Amino acid sequence: MKDFVVMGYEFDNEKAYLAAKQEMEDILQLKIDYDVKTYNGYLEFYNSILDNKLNKTPIGIEYVRNMQRELLKNTKDKSNIRNIIITDSLNENEIKEKVISRKKHEKFKNLEKNLTKYKDLYVKMIIVNVILVATIIVMFIMSEKSEKYDLDYYRESIENEYLDWENNLKERESSIADYEKASYENGVDNE
Repeated sequence: MKDFVVMGYEFDNEKAYLAAKQEMEDILQLKIDYDVKTYNGYLEFYNSILDNKLNKTPIGIEYVRNMQRELLKNTKDKSNIRNIIITDSLNENEIKEKVISRKKHEKFKNLEKNLTKYKDLYVKMIIVNVILVATIIVMFIMSEKSEKYDLDYYRESIENEYLDWENNLKERESSIADYEKASYENGVDNE
């Protein structure tokens, strides 16, 4: 692993390392334009660093903080020494990524909650469908096994009953005809 070290600070990623290195180079380049041996030149240099926002990384912050201490030590009028404004612009992308990540996490939680809800509903629907299919199968089995509810059975039963009536009627007719015949023969014989 490559070491990302600037002024005793070790950075865990190349992006932060390059930002700190560039910031230090910008500060040193800016220093050339000012007479830092005099108090006013040093103060102007300090203000220029703050104006150019060259205090975004730990390197820049430490450098500006050391300058502020020197200025405070060497003056009685502390009102003209500006406070150091810490900006988090280096981490703006990280902040945006965290916000996006948080939103994705919340969205994932909502999806997970909906998934659980729909999964429970799906299981219940499967159970109801299985019960309905089982009921239909039982009904078919009952209709196949049971003769009482068979339409053909009713038709045959009615036809058999009709045939029984017809046979019964024929037997009666034949017995009446035999009786009449016997009566007629007995009546003819008696005369």
